[in-house]
Amino acid sequence: MIFYASELCEEARLSQRPDILPGGQAMSEALDDLAEYMGGKFIAKGDTTKEVFKTFAADHGYTYGSTS
Repeated sequence: MIFYASELCEEARLSQRPDILPGGQAMSEALDDLAEYMGGKFIAKGDTTKEVFKTFAADHGYTYGSTS
Protein backbone atom coordinates (compact mmCIF):
# COMPACT_ATOMS: atom_id res chain seq x y z
CA MET A 1 0.00 0.00 0.00
CA ILE A 2 2.82 2.42 0.78
CA PHE A 3 4.25 1.86 -2.69
CA TYR A 4 0.94 2.83 -4.28
CA ALA A 5 0.61 5.91 -2.07
CA SER A 6 4.13 6.93 -3.03
CA GLU A 7 3.32 6.48 -6.72
CA LEU A 8 0.17 8.59 -6.32
CA CYS A 9 2.26 11.36 -4.76
CA GLU A 10 4.59 11.31 -7.73
CA GLU A 11 1.68 11.43 -10.17
CA ALA A 12 0.18 14.36 -8.27
CA ARG A 13 3.51 16.20 -8.30
CA LEU A 14 3.65 15.86 -12.08
CA SER A 15 0.01 16.85 -12.55
CA GLN A 16 -0.90 20.10 -14.25
CA ARG A 17 -4.15 20.27 -12.31
CA PRO A 18 -4.05 22.75 -9.42
CA ASP A 19 -6.74 20.82 -7.53
CA ILE A 20 -4.50 17.71 -7.43
CA LEU A 21 -1.27 19.32 -6.25
CA PRO A 22 -2.22 20.12 -2.60
CA GLY A 23 -3.50 16.61 -1.91
CA GLY A 24 -0.36 15.08 -3.40
CA GLN A 25 1.83 17.37 -1.34
CA ALA A 26 -0.07 16.54 1.86
CA MET A 27 0.20 12.80 1.19
CA SER A 28 3.90 13.15 0.39
CA GLU A 29 4.53 14.96 3.68
CA ALA A 30 2.59 12.27 5.55
CA LEU A 31 4.72 9.54 3.94
CA ASP A 32 7.89 11.46 4.84
CA ASP A 33 6.69 11.63 8.45
CA LEU A 34 5.89 7.91 8.43
CA ALA A 35 9.34 7.08 7.04
CA GLU A 36 10.99 9.22 9.71
CA TYR A 37 9.00 7.41 12.41
CA MET A 38 9.78 4.00 10.94
CA GLY A 39 13.46 4.87 10.71
CA GLY A 40 13.58 5.64 14.41
CA LYS A 41 11.19 3.00 15.72
CA PHE A 42 11.92 0.00 13.51
CA ILE A 43 15.52 0.61 12.46
CA ALA A 44 14.52 0.89 8.81
CA LYS A 45 17.43 2.89 7.42
CA GLY A 46 17.75 5.02 4.34
CA ASP A 47 18.60 8.51 3.18
CA THR A 48 15.24 9.01 1.47
CA THR A 49 11.65 8.09 2.22
CA LYS A 50 11.69 5.48 -0.54
CA GLU A 51 14.92 3.92 0.82
CA VAL A 52 13.38 3.59 4.29
CA PHE A 53 10.32 1.86 2.84
CA LYS A 54 12.51 -0.45 0.72
CA THR A 55 14.60 -1.41 3.76
CA PHE A 56 11.50 -2.05 5.87
CA ALA A 57 9.93 -4.18 3.14
CA ALA A 58 13.12 -6.22 2.67
CA ASP A 59 13.42 -6.77 6.42
CA HIS A 60 9.93 -8.32 6.34
CA GLY A 61 10.48 -10.50 3.27
CA TYR A 62 8.82 -8.23 0.72
CA THR A 63 10.02 -6.31 -2.29
CA TYR A 64 9.06 -2.64 -2.30
CA GLY A 65 6.76 -2.14 -5.24
CA SER A 66 5.74 -5.79 -5.46
CA THR A 67 2.06 -6.53 -5.86
CA SER A 68 2.22 -9.68 -3.77
